[in-house]
Amino acid sequence: MELKKLKRICIVCIVMFNIGIIAKEKPGVSVGGLNYKEWSENYDFDDLRKPSEFSLVNYWLTRATFTNIYPGSPFAIPGATLGPIGSPSGHLAATSKEKDDKSGSETINNNYAELRWIPIMTYTPNFFDGNVSFRAQFEIDTLWGLSRNRAGENRGGAFNADQVNIQTKNAFVHWKITPKLSTNIGIQGFYDSIYDPFDTPGTYLLNSGYKVMFYGTDATGISFYSKYFGLSKLSYTVVVTGKEGQKYDDVQFATFDQAFEIFPAFRLGFSYWYLLDQSKGIQDLYTLVAEGGPSSSLHMGFVGNQPFNLENANGFMNWFGINYHYNINFFASRWASNGYIMINKGRYENTNILHPKVNNVEITKIGQGPKNPSKVWFVEVDGLTANLEIQYQYGPRANPTSAPLGGDKITFEYLYTQGDKDPNDDKYTGAFTMNYYGLPGATWVSHKALILFPFGESISHFTGAMTDISNQGYGTRMFIFAFYRDVIPNKLNIKVGYARAYANASKEVTYRNNALYQDLDTQISAQVNADPQLQNLLTLAYQGKPNYIYKDNSGVFKTNFFREYSGKLIGTEYNVEVVYQIRYLMTVGIHFAKMFLGDFYKTEVNEFGQKVRPNTVDRDPYAIFLTFKWTGF
Repeated sequence: MELKKLKRICIVCIVMFNIGIIAKEKPGVSVGGLNYKEWSENYDFDDLRKPSEFSLVNYWLTRATFTNIYPGSPFAIPGATLGPIGSPSGHLAATSKEKDDKSGSETINNNYAELRWIPIMTYTPNFFDGNVSFRAQFEIDTLWGLSRNRAGENRGGAFNADQVNIQTKNAFVHWKITPKLSTNIGIQGFYDSIYDPFDTPGTYLLNSGYKVMFYGTDATGISFYSKYFGLSKLSYTVVVTGKEGQKYDDVQFATFDQAFEIFPAFRLGFSYWYLLDQSKGIQDLYTLVAEGGPSSSLHMGFVGNQPFNLENANGFMNWFGINYHYNINFFASRWASNGYIMINKGRYENTNILHPKVNNVEITKIGQGPKNPSKVWFVEVDGLTANLEIQYQYGPRANPTSAPLGGDKITFEYLYTQGDKDPNDDKYTGAFTMNYYGLPGATWVSHKALILFPFGESISHFTGAMTDISNQGYGTRMFIFAFYRDVIPNKLNIKVGYARAYANASKEVTYRNNALYQDLDTQISAQVNADPQLQNLLTLAYQGKPNYIYKDNSGVFKTNFFREYSGKLIGTEYNVEVVYQIRYLMTVGIHFAKMFLGDFYKTEVNEFGQKVRPNTVDRDPYAIFLTFKWTGF
């Protein structure tokens, strides 16, 4: 009994001793209550951790490529390859054979490695209560072994390095005016999504709105983002002011977007954008390479648009769009989806004319009209684009699409863009993107293909069967399927993909041996032009039918009896990707794709009258990519 009493006394003493020690300890972070004065006098406020005013996010990508897609001329844009396979500009990507002088065998040898580093720095001073920030973003790209001790972007990877090659991507002020209203002023990211790129993960920018298919690049301007009435976005940028040191009118671009949450995780949006081009096509897009705007034929070869048959064009463009996205990160259910419908309408006019038109009526008198008779007065633009993507999480691991791995999901995507069969007339019925003004200005990378559209993890070599959704103006119908599986949860993911694309309009083919048809075509044309009565009869006979007889821009009748067109199948792609996550946001991957070309590429007729591929696209392309990617912060 005495022993039990002794134990109780010991326990009470121990408890009282510990209470005494705790009472002598410094107060915690919590406010001192009734003892506030004493607490505030004795508390060491240096122990409080202040939020850092500076933050740094590092994006690193190294990619090795093994392919039979020829990288193009280094004299066009040094260190970079842009544009669709087989582009007619002659500077761009094309599948090609190389003949060994000794053995005579044809081989392909196009292997290279490249790297990209993007530091993103943000300064948020404490005395502004975190409501004002300055953001700076730079970029260094280079091909391994290309250039040293010089100045120029996309280069500097040779022995010695020491290249001046830093590219300024962002330099802007972000100001949170109220808790629901913010603005960005300066060189910033402009995307066709309603979300603010200052604090929005890339997965939302790439899978909402119009998915960077119409515009997505860096530009100087001002943008506002509001949460007062749903989500609202208003932006304005001066696209270009013309050549340096010379006075030209601007190209201006303004956008308005509005979105509402219809039910949890589902947002429905509406858009209206307007572009005014008064530059007369003189924009100095890239020194010694290309002017900008729809009348720049050389520029289009680098971005995959269709040039308009104009000179020094001025014009305007309207976009009207409706879009939605649901459950982008799989937080609400096993289903996720996004899509849109976009209509673009506008008009561009030829400013290089002898005399102006009267009330937009074509004048046929001699001395009036375009100075170049092969050009047209104007081009009316009217195009439709639609996109739909559906994803289903079939397994337990649905990693958000912002994570490096795909999780367990199945995806389907469909893209439709209207096509235009005749690039030389005064009507363009296709998608109009900001690739007409950038190099590039719109880069769709959230697709699941590797060759039909360029691989999303590209650096300075952005090539594919299509690089713009307009498919060089011929339009497309594209189907994409992908299956993802986390073989090792959150560590190892395998993806198997399939894609197939058709053009909505065919290319006109050319004849390798024109002499077969030239004489007969010339005789028929001469006979028609010499007989006005025959002209009227033929015009009536073929009205509303295929243009077997037509009048060119100089008023001369010509025949189309030997005018033929390619097929519409662009190609079929199969791809496999394996990605392993070393640590969080640090991955290595191997990506393989093979594309089987369709008859869309049969754009020449040989001496036997057979449609064949040109020499620049003479075998099915393949590509193997090895990637190492790390986002550190």
